[in-house]
Amino acid sequence: MGFVLVNRAFEALAHVRRREVLRILRKHDRLSAGQLAEQLAVPRPTLSGHLNVLKGADLIIGDREGTTIWYRLNMTVMEETVELVLSLLSRGSAPALPVVSLDQADRPRVRHPFQERLPVSGGRPTVR
Repeated sequence: MGFVLVNRAFEALAHVRRREVLRILRKHDRLSAGQLAEQLAVPRPTLSGHLNVLKGADLIIGDREGTTIWYRLNMTVMEETVELVLSLLSRGSAPALPVVSLDQADRPRVRHPFQERLPVSGGRPTVR
């Protein structure tokens, strides 16, 4: 499991609604977005955003049949994520996580558009 996929999995798991989606999918072989929205009592656009994050993290798979997309858990990635968490908690030798500098992260650092970096004064950058 690569560094980017690990980050996406943890970001996806950070939201309670997305964890609820995973719990519901665990109980069923597959469900449509409409069935998921009904069980979660959330609007479809809200659910769609959550499903996109989960798909981006490769935690779920969407299989299209006609006009319906059926969602199911990607058990391989789920198991790898759980294994990684357990390895972080173990005291023995744990598999090494990829070492990546911040410059190599999957998203660039975003600065507020109105912030302008000024010369460093007193050891700290000044922001206007």
